[in-house]
Amino acid sequence: MIGAIVGDIVGSVYEWDNIKTKDFPLFNDKNFFTDDTVITPPKVIDNTNQGEEMFTRLWLEREGFEGFKTVQSLSDTQSRKAIPQKSGVYILYCAKKDGAVGKILYIGKAEKLRRRLSQYIRQAPNHRGGRAIWDLPNYYYSDFVVCWKCYDNPRKAEAHLIQCHKEKFGQRPFANKQG
Repeated sequence: MIGAIVGDIVGSVYEWDNIKTKDFPLFNDKNFFTDDTVITPPKVIDNTNQGEEMFTRLWLEREGFEGFKTVQSLSDTQSRKAIPQKSGVYILYCAKKDGAVGKILYIGKAEKLRRRLSQYIRQAPNHRGGRAIWDLPNYYYSDFVVCWKCYDNPRKAEAHLIQCHKEKFGQRPFANKQG
């Protein structure tokens, strides 16, 4: 993991100006952290064995996720005003009876979280991942919880979270279809 972070920082100066040589300085005053470097630490936290397991409510909160609202509680326009109008990622999961995170159903990205989650909650036909969820029996609906986190690059954050889910559970979340 540390090698990946170092490689990202070393390669940061060449990210937009590719070079075809093996002769270049590893570190100089132009190296910088990139969004990949910043998104990588959740795996580092998970691997430090501090008693925290990925995709638990505690882990999500420590990673900066907010909300933790049932889909049912976000069904009216007024309640959705708590969702930021910024880019980011969101996670939909089925809550256990004790409020703990159960099965992760979907990890999504949005250029505008409030607009995307509103589409999701209203069951807009242009939401591919949502269609698989909406086909589940209605009695699960009140147990569905959504949390979100703002990111400047939600595409990379979503890909990273899905990859972490695959590593932990051996598969993508239920409604994150390949394609």
